[in-house]
Amino acid sequence: MKFFEAAKYYYLAGMHEPSGSLSCGFNAKFWADLTDTDRAILTHCGMAANDQMLADMNAQNGPALARLVEDQGVELRKFNDDVWDALGDGWAQVREDTRAHSQLASDIDDSFDQSLRQIGKWYVDSNAEFVGQRQRVLDLS
Repeated sequence: MKFFEAAKYYYLAGMHEPSGSLSCGFNAKFWADLTDTDRAILTHCGMAANDQMLADMNAQNGPALARLVEDQGVELRKFNDDVWDALGDGWAQVREDTRAHSQLASDIDDSFDQSLRQIGKWYVDSNAEFVGQRQRVLDLS
């Protein structure tokens, strides 16, 4: 069974958005035994693969969504605020539990929070504003 056969609605935006990210882990001894050159090669190959995946996702998600709507009759919907609020409450509990684990976990969470605030503000003030205005000015909605 295909996704659109099982689900009439497609909910935007998923809690996994705005993008995915790849990760790669190695055994610490294996990594330590590599030469600096080999570590650099693996690091940069991983970065390139992640960049390519992100570019492919951005290039292909719009057309794929259009096909779901236009060819398969899927209806787009948005989660209501109650769903987002419940996700936020759950996230707050996970973060609280994480912070209670150790000082290191708390320090990491502080850094994560600072990044979320800075990156989120940048995105809203720049990318989201630009894309919204471009869609409006060029009547692309």
